[in-house]
Amino acid sequence: MRIHGILLGLGCLFAISFGSHATGQGATVVSVTPVTGVVQIGPGVPVYPCNTPNEHYFGDSVFLLDSGIPIGLTSGVHVDAVGGPTGAFGFFLMSANATTPVAIGQGLLCLTLPVARLNSTTANYAGNPAFNSLGQFDLAGSGAFVNLSGTAPQTGGFGFDVPAELPPPFGPGLVQTGETWWLQLWYRDRDANGNAVSNFSSAVEIEIP
Repeated sequence: MRIHGILLGLGCLFAISFGSHATGQGATVVSVTPVTGVVQIGPGVPVYPCNTPNEHYFGDSVFLLDSGIPIGLTSGVHVDAVGGPTGAFGFFLMSANATTPVAIGQGLLCLTLPVARLNSTTANYAGNPAFNSLGQFDLAGSGAFVNLSGTAPQTGGFGFDVPAELPPPFGPGLVQTGETWWLQLWYRDRDANGNAVSNFSSAVEIEIP
């Protein structure tokens, strides 16, 4: 049973990515439950982050969603990111656990070390293109994260299909049913002076089905 994350149908995914709840460049946080930290993005869409993510230069925050979409012969888990700045590049990070957020650049990293970087460098080093989650927030301004690496084929190129293989430094090996992993999105942001800085989405705990 998934305690953390979201279970959404494909139609709901696109409603979240492009729906009317978006303001400016991303999702609107409707409410936060102080005790549990549950954030509501629009009606009935809970997110369980390990922190409340910092805003980016457009004034919104990026939230990570475990979308529960069937994705074929991978880990069975698909994640999406919403609320991002138009055109900004990013990639997913993966860890076995989460911890107290640490300020890095403009954002908060809340994954416990060691952390796998799911980008082209890791994919090339390991010889596995499934480890590359590089993408870009929708140029049309919806705030949805568009996959540029071919690792989200079942969702029209949105988000990222978590691979069945474990990336370095956790592999070689396969994820196992019942295991839990944490993911977070790193993305390029800019500060008030226009300088390039790092920022991060909320983090989400996924359970391998």
